[in-house]
Amino acid sequence: MTGLIAIVIYGILGVFLNWSFASQLGLTTVGFICFGCAVLFIVLFFNKSFARIVKKMIAIGPVKKVINTIKSFYSAMHVYIKKRGILFKVMFLSLIFQLIVIMFINLLLFSLGIEIKFVMLVLIVPMISIVGMIPIAINSIGLREGAFVFLFSQVGVSTADAFAIALLYRVGPLLPSIAGGLLYAVGGEKNKELKVTINDTNIGKSNGESGK
Repeated sequence: MTGLIAIVIYGILGVFLNWSFASQLGLTTVGFICFGCAVLFIVLFFNKSFARIVKKMIAIGPVKKVINTIKSFYSAMHVYIKKRGILFKVMFLSLIFQLIVIMFINLLLFSLGIEIKFVMLVLIVPMISIVGMIPIAINSIGLREGAFVFLFSQVGVSTADAFAIALLYRVGPLLPSIAGGLLYAVGGEKNKELKVTINDTNIGKSNGESGK
């Protein structure tokens, strides 16, 4: 949840930093709506009266599942009201993570010899992240790449370069995971051998003590 809030924060910031470009894409109105929703969410989230209303919501009929989901979500999130220090730390880390994502894409652009203002990426990258969250494709395959091509083409990047950036962005984070998986697989075999050796040693000691 904090990750989504961080994306929205950067997106709103990007709209204001790139007002003319956002106006061309019709994002200024969306930016104001998102800003209003974010403020409303924060106000309601920390409001005790609203929390009591949510807890007393009656789940009846066809909306029962939706109401129960809202109640479960709000109850889980509202636990952190009394732990605001943890909440703010997590929010701070989410903001740092999203900034790293923007810097990573900026690095990919630089590696291909493409120059785009960093403030422009503050708008484009959150939009790509939000599009990638739409649950209509497995792991957003094709959806995110389409967002890359469309949005970067608006700032003069060719379709081929935009698609290349999208592929690098998808493959890049997988490389450490693959390496970690291989290390875990190799280490797992060694750990199994070590456990077998330890068990054999313990059994030997137990038999020796029994013989005595």
